[in-house]
Amino acid sequence: EANQEYISKNRFSRVTRETVMSERANRHSADSIVREKLMILLIIENPFLISRYLEELGLINFSNIELSKVCSRIVEYIVLNGDKSLENLDIKSYLIEEGFQQQIVDIYNPSLLNTYQPLLKNSEQEVERSFLEFLDLQNKFAENKDIDQAAVDLEENMNEENFEKFLKLKKESLNKN
Repeated sequence: EANQEYISKNRFSRVTRETVMSERANRHSADSIVREKLMILLIIENPFLISRYLEELGLINFSNIELSKVCSRIVEYIVLNGDKSLENLDIKSYLIEEGFQQQIVDIYNPSLLNTYQPLLKNSEQEVERSFLEFLDLQNKFAENKDIDQAAVDLEENMNEENFEKFLKLKKESLNKN
């Protein structure tokens, strides 16, 4: 009976939007970081992706700031070495020399490597297809984050500017789908 009383008292309690968003972010955060590490790993191990998707790499919205810095440094490195063959560039060594040792250790985590070994050993076509799928997921995740933030802004301050921002992002996301 005490349990019944507990249920009925809490049946009408509301969960705040911020709590829901933080729980959603936490739930997706680990997936997002693994995906981001895999994207970095794929471009380090498959430099052909860099030349084909240099602009897209520069536009990726990472949830992990350290991985964002690594990606930016890779893009800078490739732009500086533009005429040299990408196959001969040792991106991993360059990143270590630039002070990204810990990030390289995290990216080359044995558990991650073992889990995704088949992906890493695939043909160039399959690697590219996987990379594009990760890129697409990352972009969708970033869009949802923007819409969620716009919804929170609108709830906190219901003004015309926040409403227009939310409406614009929502329309854009619906048009893409």
